Amino acid sequence: RLVFACWKQDGPRGVFALFSDDRGQTWQRGACVPGADTGANEDQVVELADGRLLLDCRQSVGAHRWLATSEDGGCTWSEPYPGPVVTAVCCAIERFTLKGAGDEADRLVWTGPRGPGRADLVARVSEDEGISFPRERLIAAGSAAYSDMERLDDGRIGVLWERNNYGFITFTPLDRAWILANG
Repeated sequence: RLVFACWKQDGPRGVFALFSDDRGQTWQRGACVPGADTGANEDQVVELADGRLLLDCRQSVGAHRWLATSEDGGCTWSEPYPGPVVTAVCCAIERFTLKGAGDEADRLVWTGPRGPGRADLVARVSEDEGISFPRERLIAAGSAAYSDMERLDDGRIGVLWERNNYGFITFTPLDRAWILANG
């Protein structure tokens, strides 16, 4: 199944997923995450080790991300629950390692500005499938905004992000040793 995270502004706001079971020939829309009063938008989706999906959403209410899970491939979502405290901006989440693929641990990587405001781009690592992100590394100090990530063919994580008050878009590859190093 291909899954694409979406959000809508018209009518009641909402976050949801589009999905395809025929390699993108046709697409279906899943239900919105319950709780439109969260103001969730600019969402990202990642598959968890047990096959569930995790939706990580920008917040417009509160100082934290909103998270929701789906047990049916994005058709429906759990009630949203608070995630990490961060600046309100679109961030990225990606599968980094997977025991089922031969890695020693299941890990997710998240990138976004630590703040205050849109500053100090960090990478955070979760080894409990997005429940917590205790390991944090500073990618770049100073102005930082929207980021996105992709796992590269060589195993690194490529981060594409805005810097210098939106003056530049920068690509920064992060290797395994750097991501997993302490501090």
